Amino acid sequence: MGIERMEGPANRASGETQPPDAIAVRSPRRVLIHVGLHRTGTTYLQTRVFPQIEGVDYAEKPSARELERLGLERDDRRPLLISHEGLMARKRDGMTRPGRLTLLAELFPGAVPLLTLRRHDRWGRSLYVYHLSKGDRRSFKTFLREREPLTFMPHVRLLETIFGRPPLVLFQEELREAPEATAELLASWLDRPLGPGVRRRGRANRGLNPSGVRWVLWWNRYFPRGENARPPFRGVQKLARYLGAVAMSRVGAWSQSGGGGEAEAGEEALRAVRDRYRGDWMAV
Repeated sequence: MGIERMEGPANRASGETQPPDAIAVRSPRRVLIHVGLHRTGTTYLQTRVFPQIEGVDYAEKPSARELERLGLERDDRRPLLISHEGLMARKRDGMTRPGRLTLLAELFPGAVPLLTLRRHDRWGRSLYVYHLSKGDRRSFKTFLREREPLTFMPHVRLLETIFGRPPLVLFQEELREAPEATAELLASWLDRPLGPGVRRRGRANRGLNPSGVRWVLWWNRYFPRGENARPPFRGVQKLARYLGAVAMSRVGAWSQSGGGGEAEAGEEALRAVRDRYRGDWMAV
């Protein structure tokens, strides 16, 4: 089994950027399906990169009905680009969705899956911070223990089994370090020009530092999100949690020995994640 990595700035092995022959042979239309994963730069791709690729039909987070409609079209003049970070796995617990992927493979024979990944420790921390923002009260270790493992290769093997070819793999780190170059490579892979709207990512999507993480965890534990709370109160809770996290991140309050308790998702915990998944990282 081989993995076809995107010819990115940090990975210039094959030099191949043209669409594989399998697409032209098996399908009258070039189809690239971005299947996720969550928290691997998907929002940036969907808002800053994919819409700037000219001459393609782009479907962002299409419904099942829209996918069926697109599957019936047989226009071979324009490539089709589909992106939905929830196609590969559930955001809640990381469980894979082979049924959805099988449906896509049947609707678009010859389609090529694009899988976006992120170094395990950064990915795990980003997932954790996201769930904290939704009211999660678990520690970082408990969160990782109770969800699916952060492994790459089972996703790669599943995509290869369903689509009959290895996925294209793009790392969030490549996108972060050289967004313009990575976007150019995606456009050239689709054999289409790239518009001028791609620019370097700003600070908006950067995660909280340990102080902000501890604040959110403390807030969630002492002010749990009540399902029966009235909407205005839920809104006030969310605003207070967010503003407090931003303030704590900016001023660097709550040192590791301070009021937040253990250092959630701190360097020691992240190093343990890297060590655990070192073999999986090297395999990709």
